[in-house]
Amino acid sequence: MSKINSLHINAYERDLKIRNRSPRTAQNYRETLLQLSEFVSGADLLELSRTEVEGYILHVLETRSAASASGRYRALRAFYNWAVREELVPVSPMAKMTPPKVVEKPIPVVPDQALKMLLAECSGTDFESPRDTAIIRLWCEPGSPRVSEVAGMTVDDVDQVLDLVRLLGKGGRVRLIPFGAKTGQALYRYLRARKAHPLAQQQPQRDGCLLGDDAVAEDPQRERARQPQVGVGDMAWVEAHEP
Repeated sequence: MSKINSLHINAYERDLKIRNRSPRTAQNYRETLLQLSEFVSGADLLELSRTEVEGYILHVLETRSAASASGRYRALRAFYNWAVREELVPVSPMAKMTPPKVVEKPIPVVPDQALKMLLAECSGTDFESPRDTAIIRLWCEPGSPRVSEVAGMTVDDVDQVLDLVRLLGKGGRVRLIPFGAKTGQALYRYLRARKAHPLAQQQPQRDGCLLGDDAVAEDPQRERARQPQVGVGDMAWVEAHEP
């Protein structure tokens, strides 16, 4: 990447931090700008024409999905709007551009029988089984959380009196979702198992992670072994099930 573009991107990242944008958003914007810089062979991003920016978006459309191109479009629009506010450019090269059209695809629903098979695989007495059962049950609730929301949950995010979980979503937005009796039972059992785990006392150092990547201990070989048996790879979405 050229030195001039590195300066532009670093300055923009500082602005994102000042505006308290999420690290994931900042990383996505940075990746987009790095890709654009590479696409234009290091030319100054603030001197690009509309045609050059459109060429990059077209390249993403041809090599990736329309959704990816739409995401890159939004990231670049935010960058050039910042450049206009900072008076680095008189007008955005994207001022009259329109975003790529994204056709919504129906999300397949996982059959109840497949969910029952998956839950059966999590019926063991080891530590991971109640954890995985709680995750699956939570994903079966209406308004089920994203993977990133589950990974970010803490012990304090579960209200076992009102049967609610607190989720921190995209853009720092907080939402509450209620859960049913079976999910509540699964969360209760997991919290008991978690509390008894020898590494649980270390969790305050990791924000009390409840169900995510740092949720005490995991066995990667066991996690991989589960998937082929129940077809987890085909389960793109689970919602509003009561297996």
